[in-house]
Amino acid sequence: EPVPVLALLYRQPISKDDLFFTLIYRGRVDSVSQLKTRIDLPLGFSTGAESTARILLSPHRFLFAVGFRRKGVQFALDAEYHRWSDAQLNPAVALINHSFQFSDIVILRSGVDFPLKLNRTELRVRFGYAHIPPYTPDQNSWSNYLDNRKHIFSLGGSFSLPAWKYLYTATLIDISLQWQHWVQR
Repeated sequence: EPVPVLALLYRQPISKDDLFFTLIYRGRVDSVSQLKTRIDLPLGFSTGAESTARILLSPHRFLFAVGFRRKGVQFALDAEYHRWSDAQLNPAVALINHSFQFSDIVILRSGVDFPLKLNRTELRVRFGYAHIPPYTPDQNSWSNYLDNRKHIFSLGGSFSLPAWKYLYTATLIDISLQWQHWVQR
């Protein structure tokens, strides 16, 4: 199914600094799944059944981000709104014996990227943090770890190798590490 995506990026130079604003909308994605079942009956007979199920893959998403660059240091902050409240749980996918309602969530992310001088090499270091709340309620009798609240911490860096005898162009090397803390429910 085609997904509409609208994006707007605005850059405002402020003397030697830059200010960025970003707005992104990504439409809801639904997937239609064909379910087929075969049942073997006594005396060698068999029967089949088919049904079509609509499985929600992704909600409406709205992203607002702001970034600021000053003297080589970059700051970024964004908030992403997921509209889950209009989603319905498909009984063909999961059977639940109590009321189940999806909740709208706001995902917050932030980060900073700054340069470090080591000898004659410039190294860029990045730190980031993100918080993803659950969009499903606390569940009875079954649980999905993908729905838990998550705190995400990241650390990264990059440096450039200059061109030399066997390397005809400068090469950028980027290394990053991410740790996710999944909160128990």
